[in-house]
Amino acid sequence: MTANRASDTGDAGADDGTDGALLRAVERFASLMAEAGLPRMAARVYGYLIIGPADGLTAPELAAGLRVSPAAISGAVRSLVQMKLLVRER
Repeated sequence: MTANRASDTGDAGADDGTDGALLRAVERFASLMAEAGLPRMAARVYGYLIIGPADGLTAPELAAGLRVSPAAISGAVRSLVQMKLLVRER
């Protein structure tokens, strides 16, 4: 899945180093997007795809990176695709 670039776990700061900093940045981005009306999990996925370490992550990679269930990723991706903020690639 690739971002078109034109529920809070509460443990985003639990890690030290790059992963912790990435998750904190994603949570800050998600908070802003949620205030603008985007569903929280969709905002987290979108933020991770924009800020994260790689372009074109799979659903299992997103779930592992965000420390959420694959079901949460599935719903968020569906929302983002419907809003045309995300493109699914196979």
